[in-house]
Amino acid sequence: MTRAPYDIANPPTAGDWLAMDEPGCIAAVEDAHRRTRSPVGQNPAAHALLHVVVENRLAEGHGAVVEAYERLRAGGLSRHTAVHALASVATRHMVAVLEQSTDFDQSTADRDYAALDPAAWKPKPKP
Repeated sequence: MTRAPYDIANPPTAGDWLAMDEPGCIAAVEDAHRRTRSPVGQNPAAHALLHVVVENRLAEGHGAVVEAYERLRAGGLSRHTAVHALASVATRHMVAVLEQSTDFDQSTADRDYAALDPAAWKPKPKP
C-alpha cells in the first residue's frame, strides 16, 4: 500500500496523488479527517472513497470536474466543501447506475458538474 500524507486544503500534486494506490489514498483521506476531526457521517470509509473519486478526477484533469471545482472555489467555497459538492454529483450518478441498472452517462454527469451552484454549498448563517 502506497501512502502519503493528505491535507484537503493543500493536496499533493497530481503526479504524487496518482502515484498512490487506491487503498493508500483512502487511508490517507481517512487519516486527514481524523487528524482534523472533520465530520465523516456514518461511514468514514465511504466518505473517504468519495473524496478519492473526486481527487482522482481532479488529478486526471477531467475538464468538467476541474471547471466546476474552479468555479466553486472562485465562488468562495473552501477546498473541502468544493470536493463535497463535486462528490454529490459523483454519488448521484453512481447510485443511479446501481439502482436503475443504467449505463453511466458522462455527458449528463458533466452537465450536472456545470450546474453546481457555489451559493447552494455555502454554510448557512446561524441565527
